[in-house]
Amino acid sequence: MKGCHIGAGVSPVGGLIGALLLAGLGAMPAFAGAAPDAFDVELRDGTAVRGDISILKHDRLFLRDGARTLDVGLRDVLLLTASGGRSSGPERARTAGAPAADRLHLAPCDGVSGPGDQLVGRVVGGDDLGIRFSLEGGPGFDVPFEFIDRLLPRATGPLDRLILLEGGGFDDRIWRRRTDGALDGLTGVVDNVSAEGMAVDSPLGLVDFELDEVLAVVFADPERRSQARWDAPVVVRLVGGSRFEADLLELGDGEIVLATQFASRLSLPLATLASLTRRAAGHVLLSELTPVVEREWPSVGEDDDFLFPWRRELSVSGAPLTVGGVLRSSGLGVHANSRLTFELPEGAVALRVTVGLVDEVLSLPAEGSVTFDVEVDGELRAGSGVLREGDAPMMLRVGDLAGHSRLVLRTGDAGDFDAGDRAAWVDGVLLLGLSP
Repeated sequence: MKGCHIGAGVSPVGGLIGALLLAGLGAMPAFAGAAPDAFDVELRDGTAVRGDISILKHDRLFLRDGARTLDVGLRDVLLLTASGGRSSGPERARTAGAPAADRLHLAPCDGVSGPGDQLVGRVVGGDDLGIRFSLEGGPGFDVPFEFIDRLLPRATGPLDRLILLEGGGFDDRIWRRRTDGALDGLTGVVDNVSAEGMAVDSPLGLVDFELDEVLAVVFADPERRSQARWDAPVVVRLVGGSRFEADLLELGDGEIVLATQFASRLSLPLATLASLTRRAAGHVLLSELTPVVEREWPSVGEDDDFLFPWRRELSVSGAPLTVGGVLRSSGLGVHANSRLTFELPEGAVALRVTVGLVDEVLSLPAEGSVTFDVEVDGELRAGSGVLREGDAPMMLRVGDLAGHSRLVLRTGDAGDFDAGDRAAWVDGVLLLGLSP
C-alpha cells in the first residue's frame, strides 16, 4: 500500500509475518519500563483479543492479558482501538471529538479519496514558508503552506460550516466574523504565521490578524503530493481528534512512533492513540470506496429537503467520527434515510463493519433511532434491527461475497422522524481472498 510522505527516509518496520499465538507469561520478552496500555485488537480471521500493549518487536505485537501473553503477528491485525478510559453518557457527548485547539487540514495525495490528514493541536509558530504545528503530547513540526488546505484557529464549531467555507482561487482567503455576526472574507496571500497571529499581503496592504479573531484560512489551491510506499501503513486517530495516514515504526514502552507526511519521525504517548486501522494488500477499507449510486431522503418532504449528506471519515456535522465512546480511524458518516451503493472490489470475499449512532446525538434535543441493513446484489444479508442513542454499537459480518458485484448500505429512520438520526458505518473492511 502507499501513503503520502514528506521528509527524510526512516527505518520502517520490515516484512510483516506471524500468526496469533497464546503463551504463558514466562514466554513474554522482558522490556523494562513498558507501561500498560489497554487496547482491543481485531484480527483478519475475526478473532478479537484485548491486552495491555507491551511492545512491537520484529513485526510481532506483544500484549499482556492477565496471566498470559498474546503474541500477535502484525500482518494479521485489522484494527486496534483503545479499550480503557472511555467516558459514557452525557459526559461522553460533551467530550467526544472536541477540538483541542487549532485544526490544520492538509491536501490529500494524488489518487486518495476523501479528505487529507486532519491535525488537531496548536499553532506554535511559523514563517513565510509555512506553519509550525504541534499535536497534543508531541513535538512541533513544520508544514509548508503549499500542502495546507485550511487552518481553523481556535476552532470550537460548528465544524461543518467552517469546513465548507470557500477559498479565494489563486489566493488565500481569510474569514472572520464581524460584530453583527456576518462573515468577512479577505483575499490575499498569507505572508507569515506566529503562535499569536498572522500577516496577510492583501489589496489593502499588509494586514495583521490575531488568531483569536480568525475563523478560517482557506489556502490557495494546495499542491497534491505524490504517494510514497510505506512498509506498515496505518490510519491513526488520536484522542484529540487528529486523523492521519502514517507508517508504523515502533509501538510500546508507552509510546507510538510514526512516519507521516508532515513529520518523518513522530513520537507520541501511546495514551494519545484512540484507534488504528492497518492498510494492507489483503483488505480494502470501506471508507476508501466511492459510491456508484447515492440516494438520501428525509422522513418528511422531498429528496431536495435532505440537510445532512453523507461524509467520508466525518460525521454528517463535520465532526470526528465517534461511536460508542471511541474516535474511529475510518468510516462513513450518514443520516437517515440513506442508500449508498458500491461496486465490490475484485477478490472481495467478506465484509465486517461496525454500525451505530454517533455520540454527538446524545447532546441533541431530538432522539435518534436508526436501522442498518446490508444488501448484496439485491439480497438482504445482514441487519442491525433498531439501534437507539446510547445503545452499544453492533458489528455486522457478511461472508460469501465471491462472484457478487454490488454492495448496498441502507440506513433507515426506524419508522419515526429522522431529526436525531446521525449515524455511521465505521471500521469497515472488505477482506480479499480470505474466508470470514
